[in-house]
Amino acid sequence: MDYLLLKKNDPILSFNLSKNNVVRMREIFAAELLPYNMQDPDGKQLKDWLQKRCISQSRPNVDKLYEITGKSTSFELSISCHCVNLTDCYWVKTEEDAVKWEDVNFRTNGYSESVGNLLLKNESYGNDFISPDLTTNGITEKAWKRINDLDYLFKLGRAPFFQEPYNEIACSKVAQCFPVLNAVPYFLGLVGDKPASVCENFLKDNQEFVPAAYLIPKGHPQEARYIRLTYVCKELGMHNVKEFLDNMIAFDYIINNTDRHLGNFGFLRNATTGEYLGPAPIFDNGNSLWFDEPIECNYTVDNFSKPFCDYHEDQLKLAKKLDNVDFVNLKLMPEIVRAELLKVCDVKRVDKIIGTFSDRINSLYEYRERIAVQKKDLFKKYSIEEVR
Repeated sequence: MDYLLLKKNDPILSFNLSKNNVVRMREIFAAELLPYNMQDPDGKQLKDWLQKRCISQSRPNVDKLYEITGKSTSFELSISCHCVNLTDCYWVKTEEDAVKWEDVNFRTNGYSESVGNLLLKNESYGNDFISPDLTTNGITEKAWKRINDLDYLFKLGRAPFFQEPYNEIACSKVAQCFPVLNAVPYFLGLVGDKPASVCENFLKDNQEFVPAAYLIPKGHPQEARYIRLTYVCKELGMHNVKEFLDNMIAFDYIINNTDRHLGNFGFLRNATTGEYLGPAPIFDNGNSLWFDEPIECNYTVDNFSKPFCDYHEDQLKLAKKLDNVDFVNLKLMPEIVRAELLKVCDVKRVDKIIGTFSDRINSLYEYRERIAVQKKDLFKKYSIEEVR
C-alpha cells in the first residue's frame, strides 16, 4: 500500500509499505521538512524512524492489545493511528485518504484511554484504540491521560523495589539546583492501587521535541558524541548547549542516572519554521539512585553512565561550565531525597543510598572548585603573556 509522510498538512515523501512491513521509498516532495536524521532517506532509514514511533513489544499486556485490535505487530498498531504522537507534528496516511492534520492531532482532538487502561490495568473500556500510547516507545509501563485539557504521562515502577516513581519526584527536586536544566516537575499519582510518577507534557503549542539521537549520526563513536553534539547545536543556532550538557552530566553524576541515552534528552524546535529554540527540559530520571540494586551491592563502584562515557567519573571530566549550580540548596537535598525514598524503601537501604548520594554532592563541589582554580591560573597565564 502507498503512504505519505507529512508534517502537519505538508506532504514530505511517499513510500510503499508491503504486507510484511517492508518499506520502499518512492518520491521526496519537500526535503527541507524531513526529520533532521533523515536528510538522505532510504527505505531502511525511514522504517527505523517509523519504528521509533511504536510501542515496545516487551511492554506488559501488548499481546492482549494485538488480540483485541486484530493487529499482529507494533508497527501495524502505530500505522492504525497515523503514527501520530505527542512530541512532534509528523504523521502518515494512505495516498487516497482525505484526512487532515486537524483531524488526527492528539493535542487538539484528545484520544481514547482504552489503550492505557489495558496496558496499565489489564482492563478495556470500549472499542476506540486511537491513542498516543501506541506511538510512545520505551519498556517501562506507562500511559497518557488527558486531565483538564492537559496531557499527563503516568509511569509505574518495576521490581524489585518499584522505586522509579519516587525517584522521579525526588530527582525533579534535586534538578532545581541546576537551573539551566529547566527540569520537568513530577508528582505522585495512582493507577488503581499502584504508585505512578506523573508529569505534564512539557511541549507548548507549535513546539516539537527533537531527541539528541537525531543530531548525532548513527554509529558515531561514543567518545566523540559530546564534541559532535555541541558543534551541531551551534550550527543550528543554539549557543548555550555546552552549559546545559555540563549541568546534565553533573546532575546525572550525583543521582547516578544509568539511562540518559540519546533519546532521553533533546531540543525544542518551532514546528512551523523549523527554528531550534534550545535544550528541552530534562525529564525521565527514574533509573537513578541505585533504583534496582540490593543493599549488598557496592554503591560506590556501581556508576555506569550514558551517553558520552561508560562511567560517571569519566563523563564528569567533560563538564566545565558549572558556575550556576546552586550548592547551597543542593547540600540540603539528601534529607529531601531521604523523605521520598522512605515511602517505598527500607531504612537501611535508604541510608546507604543517601550516604553515597551525599558523597557525590561533596565530590561534585570539590570538582567545581578545582575547575575554578584551573580557570584562574589559565587566565593569569595568558594575561601575563599578553602583557609581555
